[in-house]
Amino acid sequence: MDETPDERVAAFACATACLQIFPVAAPLRYRKFIGGQRRAGSSAPFSASENLRVLNMSGAIVSNMRGICGLLVVALTVSLSAQRNGPALSDQQVLIDLEQRWNEAFYHKDLSFISSILADEFVATYDDGERGDKAKELSLAASFNQQVESAIPDEFSVKVYQDTAIVWFTLRLVGIRQQQRAEMTLRYTDVWVNRDGRWLCVSTQSTKMSPK
Repeated sequence: MDETPDERVAAFACATACLQIFPVAAPLRYRKFIGGQRRAGSSAPFSASENLRVLNMSGAIVSNMRGICGLLVVALTVSLSAQRNGPALSDQQVLIDLEQRWNEAFYHKDLSFISSILADEFVATYDDGERGDKAKELSLAASFNQQVESAIPDEFSVKVYQDTAIVWFTLRLVGIRQQQRAEMTLRYTDVWVNRDGRWLCVSTQSTKMSPK
């Protein structure tokens, strides 16, 4: 995933702070003993082997500190990325979003989107009792030419059963029919299945509500 400029700046700042705290040279507590300095309370300098041992020890500490800094930078980047993307949506939220987008796609003749969310074995039972398949649903969307002022889906109820889900909702339509304003309410029952991480609709049934 590409980092945003803010994430790169934050990661650079974290790395810079780590280098200031843990410089590349030997840690401060060991520097004063390197290079032939005298032991405390002794007039004899460190031997070459002692200096080498101290240098090896300081190098190991610097290497460990670099690893810690690297982990801090990665953790900071992941945290910022998670904040940018926001919390993951639940299956219920995803399905409601798909239903709403399907509704909009139908009236905007977005056949590509509709095709992407319908399973190949999709079956529709329309409000007049007639049945249709995926090809017919796409054909109806492509040829739709009625004047619709609003089409609002609401009253959603979603039940998820592992890789299968049922969505119930109400669609309230307002439009012009025979030069007069008309309203219609439909009840929908849609069945979805999750395949390879994607929800696909396999069945839809609509029922026209009688006006009160």
